[in-house]
Amino acid sequence: MKMKFRNYFVLLLLFMICCKQYSKVGKEQKSIFIPIKEDILYKDSINSIYLKTSSVFIGTDSIYYEYYNHVSYDKENDSLIELKNIIDVKTFDYLNGSNVFYKDKNYMYVYQKYPATYPPLKIIEINPNKAVIIKNDYIKDDKNVYFLGMKISENATDFKPIPNKDSLLLFGDGKKIIWNWSEMSKDDFIDLSLSKKVKDSLINKYFP
Repeated sequence: MKMKFRNYFVLLLLFMICCKQYSKVGKEQKSIFIPIKEDILYKDSINSIYLKTSSVFIGTDSIYYEYYNHVSYDKENDSLIELKNIIDVKTFDYLNGSNVFYKDKNYMYVYQKYPATYPPLKIIEINPNKAVIIKNDYIKDDKNVYFLGMKISENATDFKPIPNKDSLLLFGDGKKIIWNWSEMSKDDFIDLSLSKKVKDSLINKYFP
C-alpha cells in the first residue's frame, strides 16, 4: 500500500511539473491578465491568449482559477497548439451554458477535467453547428459521441441512455454498451443491477 501511494505521489509531482509551463493558477495571478472576452478569454503582456477556468477545492467553498494558453489537437498528432494561433476570439463562447464545452466558428473545444490530461483543453471532432449536450459531460453531433475529450462512439444516431435504478451512466449505441466512457464486456454487464427483462433484452442485442 505504501509503495502504491509513493508511486501515485511521484506521478502527481511529475504531472504538476509538466503543467507549470502551460498554466498560471490562482487568484493572485489574475492581475497579470487582461480580459478580452466576457470573463472567458484573457491575454498577457506579450499577447498570448488564455482560457480562464474556475474550480472549487473539494470540501471547501474556496475557488481557484486556471489560465491555459495551449490546446491539444488529436487530428494534428496530438500536438500542442498555442491558443492564439487557432482560436477565433470573436465567435468563441460557452456551448449552451456549459462550463466544459466551448465553440467558435471553426472548432469545438472541451475542458477535460478527468481523466487527467495535459493540457486539459482539447479540440474534439464535433460539428459546432450540430453539437448537442446529452447528459452531464457527454456531447454528440450527427456522427460522433464524446465523453469530454474522449470519443466513445461513432454511431451518434443510435446512442441512447439505458435506464437503470442505480442511475448509472449507461449507454448503448446499437453496437456496444458503454459505462461512463468505457465499452463493457458481457461479464461486467451481467453484474449490473438491471431488471431481468431489460438485462436479457440487452444481452440478446449486444452479446448474442
